[in-house]
Amino acid sequence: MTEGRGHSYVSFCAFLAFLSSVLTFEAFRQNTWGKWRKLSAVSNCLPLPPPIGCAEWYGSKDVLDVEDTDFAWLVLIASIISLCSMVISVLMLGNPELTVTTGEHTLNPGCLAYSFASSATISFLTCVIATFRIGVVATLRRKQGLFSVGGITAVNSTSYYFSVLATLFSILAAYVISKIPTGKPPTCDKLSKTVKQHIARNLMYPDDQRSTKMVTFSSMEPPMEEVAAEICVKAVVKYGLEEDVAENIKMAFEEKFGPTWHCAVGSNFGSAIHHKTTEYIEVSMPQLSVLLFRCNEPNHGDHHATSADMT
Repeated sequence: MTEGRGHSYVSFCAFLAFLSSVLTFEAFRQNTWGKWRKLSAVSNCLPLPPPIGCAEWYGSKDVLDVEDTDFAWLVLIASIISLCSMVISVLMLGNPELTVTTGEHTLNPGCLAYSFASSATISFLTCVIATFRIGVVATLRRKQGLFSVGGITAVNSTSYYFSVLATLFSILAAYVISKIPTGKPPTCDKLSKTVKQHIARNLMYPDDQRSTKMVTFSSMEPPMEEVAAEICVKAVVKYGLEEDVAENIKMAFEEKFGPTWHCAVGSNFGSAIHHKTTEYIEVSMPQLSVLLFRCNEPNHGDHHATSADMT
């Protein structure tokens, strides 16, 4: 997906969040969840304000009393969540990476999808509660007989319809925003940390001048360990510069086992690294010590950030 399309998706979701916040706020402000509907002389009277819906003598009476609409605070919460989602969406549009950093936390489109889903869930829950309470009141009134004789029934009203629309808008926004790929932070699965001092074999054992290699520590499987030792020995024999040795070992290992491997070469150096539990090896040879390990391949955005830090 191109960067321009990602920004278009976020813009569309910001618009949907605005509509959802306005609708849910109006639902809370009007607080009319059900109206009594009576068959008029012309047609069925809609439970909406005139001129679209009922005249004053039809459908002007709320089904639920004020004390029965305490659940309306839920739509106010949904309105606040939608408004926050809209603000975050607008802030994301100013960042090429579509992220917003707040303190120690970074918000991306994936986080925004949860926000839209939360707003949709709350609005939907409000509609469910309203339907249940309207149904209870309508059932009690029908038992009185007068409502049945007069053909009066309880139907959903303005706030209910607004909440339904807000739910649909929030669900659509969550679906659209979830289609934007989010970069994952660089991690090493099955994380292990190793702190070591790496010394060439001649420095470790000055009285033992044998030219054989020695694996000082390895968490690899035996087949991979054998390949690593062989590659390290060949690279040290072939190249003179430490950076050439490290680059050759890294490229050879990535060719066999895939990216991304990291290699350090020197006669005496320390290290403190995180690595995959089963992909770490230290090889100490007469003149050089080799450290080889793997972590997850960084994503595109993290690669650029690292390069910028290095420059």
